Amino acid sequence: MEIEPKRVELTTAQKTWVKNFWTWVGMTFLGFKTPAIPDMIPRYTPDGRMLYVPAINPHLHHIRPIGTSIRVDHNPNYNRPDNIIPLDASYHVGKGVREGDDIEDEVIHQDQMHFLWEYGPWKKAGEPKPTPMDKLQAHRRELTGAGLPYHNTIYDSHLHEQVDRYLNNYMTDKKTPWPLKIVRKK
Repeated sequence: MEIEPKRVELTTAQKTWVKNFWTWVGMTFLGFKTPAIPDMIPRYTPDGRMLYVPAINPHLHHIRPIGTSIRVDHNPNYNRPDNIIPLDASYHVGKGVREGDDIEDEVIHQDQMHFLWEYGPWKKAGEPKPTPMDKLQAHRRELTGAGLPYHNTIYDSHLHEQVDRYLNNYMTDKKTPWPLKIVRKK
């Protein structure tokens, strides 16, 4: 059995860079009047215009998920500015979404939404092994082992397009390099 590399989290500097970048996008291109991190899942007006809203509970989403990058692509370089985009927690992991809500089918990590429905806030300390989260991760490993996505892919191409649309402008305009220091999770 091959040992899976440890997950590498975004550093504080990288998270700050991503938040600054997307706040700049919101103010410069998306029409935000005050600084805010956008939820990059599009909304549509009654006349069909696409718009973006500030994320109420911003999460940073890896467009190509970490587990897929590690287990399918064998690529440890998933913490890149062209692979990270802000989403509201409701669209990212289904936080606050209830069964039957309009966005239920659009949640990116539906398995995590179902986990929240089933287990709610649970504490890992004292949990028997495997914990509910261990089971979720094992299921994801099974899917990636079969070459299948464990996330809802409906927005993948749109999210890539959005990053591509703005990233070069930001790097040129702000001249702020991506922080490269890597900190491994213990």
